[in-house]
Amino acid sequence: MINNPDHLEIDELARKAEAIKNSNLLDGQSKQLIFLVLAGKKPVSEFSLGKQLKNAEGEWIHKFEKPDTLEVGKLLSNLGLYYDLKRDYKYPDDGPLYYIISLQENLITKFSPKDSREEGQLYGFPKTVTEAYLEADQESLMRIDTDDNMKKQVRKRADKLLISSDEKKTIHEKEGIPESFGFFRYSRAHWQEELAVTKDWYNTLKRYGLA
Repeated sequence: MINNPDHLEIDELARKAEAIKNSNLLDGQSKQLIFLVLAGKKPVSEFSLGKQLKNAEGEWIHKFEKPDTLEVGKLLSNLGLYYDLKRDYKYPDDGPLYYIISLQENLITKFSPKDSREEGQLYGFPKTVTEAYLEADQESLMRIDTDDNMKKQVRKRADKLLISSDEKKTIHEKEGIPESFGFFRYSRAHWQEELAVTKDWYNTLKRYGLA
């Protein structure tokens, strides 16, 4: 009997999908992000683990559960992934813990994107998405020195360049994709091509029972 390399590769991917699905260490989105790397759809994925906590009065606080880093690390290694950990730079002690994963060790050991263009490429985002994001100056919303008036201007500019959440919902409904699915915001100029990437990712996850 002749072995079919493609068949063996599919079987191995299916085995890894089952290991991910059966893990109680990961949430739904992190499972998807891990598998998209394993399936070759994304060079790098980043996800956080640890639920946000509440105080005695039931109010959300900026403190998170600590994931079992040893067991998560074992799982990622058994899947054939390289990984690194980083803390939220604003809340290094109580913030969420972020995992950066890849099938390529050099992408992890040297993970320090020069700018958002390179970062978007590493995350597998369409180039047009990253360009629209930068043109809309979305990064300024993350800076603590951006005042409210500036944020209003940025959001107004973004509305002209990026598809809104409501518009995305309508698009996904027509395509049979869950409203909440997706890891980037579509640009107005190229949303059809960008949607094709989302559909490919979604169909890959659905094929292996992860969507």
